[in-house]
Amino acid sequence: MKFITRNLFYYALAFSVLTILMKWSLTAAVDARLHTLPWIIAGAYGVITFLIGLFFGKKESRSLPLYDAGFRYHLATFVVFIAVCESWHALGWMSVRDHFGYWRFVEAVWAVFITVHFVTYLISRKKTIRGIEKTEIFD
Repeated sequence: MKFITRNLFYYALAFSVLTILMKWSLTAAVDARLHTLPWIIAGAYGVITFLIGLFFGKKESRSLPLYDAGFRYHLATFVVFIAVCESWHALGWMSVRDHFGYWRFVEAVWAVFITVHFVTYLISRKKTIRGIEKTEIFD
């Protein structure tokens, strides 16, 4: 089974661009001391992330009836987000008013959730044959 499909790759690419735009706009808003704009940006980022995940996930479910698609998309989102945030910090592009500890806290909480998702994926994987639910194969 292919772990990285074309739809997952395009999702990761779109999410990378979205995350870079979010980090750039958050940095600009924090530097300009606009107190409500970061909340609007974060909300829009969450909604747009959900919508692109829904779009590419539905496309993937039509072409491949894989049971683990949700975990793969969750893992791709996690990896891209951490890569962008860590790169943003390493390149020194963060606002002087932004605290990197906050981003590390978000990454740590997210790591807990993705670990729980991975464990539930491993448990539920026993109900599938090569990523396809047994009930769909043996109807």
